[in-house]
Amino acid sequence: MARITGWVPNYHGAWAMITVPVLLGVAFAVPLWGAHRSWLSAKTIGLGEVAFSILLFITLV
Repeated sequence: MARITGWVPNYHGAWAMITVPVLLGVAFAVPLWGAHRSWLSAKTIGLGEVAFSILLFITLV
């Protein structure tokens, strides 16, 4: 049985898929730090909600 790690993704490359778009956006866009922080926060919270929902579904089914 797989170990449940909570909201932290246990997939190869997951952190790269989360951070690379944000870092590229910060590097190539006009520096709007408030917008970048908001986007990263929303993306991280969304990841946690999706991961939690999937784990809950797997647990209950």
